[in-house]
Amino acid sequence: MTQAAAAETQASGKTARGIQLHTDFLVDQDREREFVDAWRNEWLPRVSGATGFIEGRLLKLRQATVGDAPTQLNYRLIQVFESEELRHAWSEAPNHAGAWPPLEKPLKTPPGTRWLFTALLFDEQ
Repeated sequence: MTQAAAAETQASGKTARGIQLHTDFLVDQDREREFVDAWRNEWLPRVSGATGFIEGRLLKLRQATVGDAPTQLNYRLIQVFESEELRHAWSEAPNHAGAWPPLEKPLKTPPGTRWLFTALLFDEQ
């Protein structure tokens, strides 16, 4: 990337590789198939058409290789967008509102929190 392109990207609020939103879920073990199917059949097809969407991944926690495994999550959804502004626009879109309820149904509230999920926003470096 040239210096001019990098400056333009920085000024526009975009990062060179986009932004990532990591959303951690505690899915009821008896409803995992429902959750994965909702992601695959409802969420992913809808978000794929969103302006600025680059990639979406659903990860299932296998194990902790160092330290203790977290008790507040067993799945992580990763969304990659060109910018936070485009990701936020998707989150306010009617298509997002239709995609979210099927994902939410099999979730459990993690112990020690009042939130149904945790969402962390990252800039790629």
